[in-house]
Amino acid sequence: MTLPLYRYRNKGSWISFLGGFAVGSIVEYVCSWGQELVFGSRSWDYSGVPFNINGRICLLYSIFWGFLGILWIKSIYPWMAKLILKIPNCAGKIITWVLVIFLAVNGIVSSFAVYRWSERVDNVPASNSFWEYVDERFPDERMERIYENMVFD
Repeated sequence: MTLPLYRYRNKGSWISFLGGFAVGSIVEYVCSWGQELVFGSRSWDYSGVPFNINGRICLLYSIFWGFLGILWIKSIYPWMAKLILKIPNCAGKIITWVLVIFLAVNGIVSSFAVYRWSERVDNVPASNSFWEYVDERFPDERMERIYENMVFD
């Protein structure tokens, strides 16, 4: 939200609303489409909600994204930016890299776990010790707790 909305932060709230509406909806649609393409699954389905597009996004949640855009760029971001500027440059770089690495590893591990889960749903056995390890660490029960709305096609 920050990158597309930043240049309009001092403009009217309606611009922040429209930006949040658009950015949130596009990201939500692309994430849903990508997840279905890569994993053959969906974490949410708005098919039963009025004014939806392919069950991936709907007007109601797009409106929520709009209000979140206002809240983020007008209230939360300025406060966080002031807080971040108080962190010394060297420490800030270290913290940034630690967080980037953590998020990357978390995303990779989550992707492997969901991929393997989708294979187990299709009764595909683990092909090597790595996938056996993934099965042990991320059994179906754990994955169902983490991704309770996940549905495989």
